[in-house]
Amino acid sequence: MWRVSDKTRFRKSSRLHRLVQVRVAEWLDSLGFDVYLEEPLEGDLVADVYAESPWATLIVEVETGFVAPGSLERAEEYLAGKALAKASRYSPYADLFAVATPSYIKIPIPPELYKSGGEAALMGYLRRFASLAGSSLGVTVRIDALLEVSLARREVVVNPISSRGKMLLDSVFL
Repeated sequence: MWRVSDKTRFRKSSRLHRLVQVRVAEWLDSLGFDVYLEEPLEGDLVADVYAESPWATLIVEVETGFVAPGSLERAEEYLAGKALAKASRYSPYADLFAVATPSYIKIPIPPELYKSGGEAALMGYLRRFASLAGSSLGVTVRIDALLEVSLARREVVVNPISSRGKMLLDSVFL
């Protein structure tokens, strides 16, 4: 069963953001995770989705594709930078970190970087765009998986980036 954390209330966000959150929560619940939406972490950080299982904790941050008006001409780089910024803030607080998007929005990470398991290459690629989204790179940054959420079909596709992300993919088929 998933629920909104007892420690917080839903933050103000778009209906699309909320719908993606709920679809991810339903999916993780079906895999046996205990799932909490809007879970407070440290300071003012609040995880969109926080999930626990006997084998791992997972934070999923939702990205709906908003691009700041000043970055429209570099939208792809801006979205890559946002993914890195989210990873730098949230990945230290869980065993696994993923970014979820509606299936029609793709974080512009070249597939060859994560299909080959090139975690170092991926981080090098993302660091180039970090400043666009105001990311601080003084911490370890890790994105274990990208989640594509089909709102119409109510399904989640896992695209693992790291060996940890592969663990999440494997859990889907247990």
